[in-house]
Amino acid sequence: MLKAIVALAGVAVIAGSVGTGQLVSVGPKNQRLPLASNSEAAQVLMQACGNCHSDHTDWPWYGHVAPVSWWIAWHVREGRKQLDFSQWESYSARQKIDKLDSICGLISTARMPPWAYTAMHPEAKLTEENKNAVCGWAKEQSIVAR
Repeated sequence: MLKAIVALAGVAVIAGSVGTGQLVSVGPKNQRLPLASNSEAAQVLMQACGNCHSDHTDWPWYGHVAPVSWWIAWHVREGRKQLDFSQWESYSARQKIDKLDSICGLISTARMPPWAYTAMHPEAKLTEENKNAVCGWAKEQSIVAR
């Protein structure tokens, strides 16, 4: 039993020293997103969505400890594949419209942000006022993109 505990501790130390070699690019959290303005919607998007859907990820301390870091990095990569506000200007008009149409539906039905994320980041929980601001912004932007 002692050998198993020592072996497990050794694996944990090695895994922790490996760190998050999988971390995706990071930009300063206070840097503006390409689509952002000083509107309430932009602030909500940055606060609730920016960590996973932009290059402006603010990695928590546990985001640097393997194997949790691997799981978090994977989620961030998957989030950016679906929507990356840092790449917003590179999206075609059709892509922007599709993403804008999805944003309101996802936040209105509480599929975004995910409950596991808001459990660890209560500042990302969206109020009805936040949801209305983002949905209004998404509808305006969708009209502009058409």
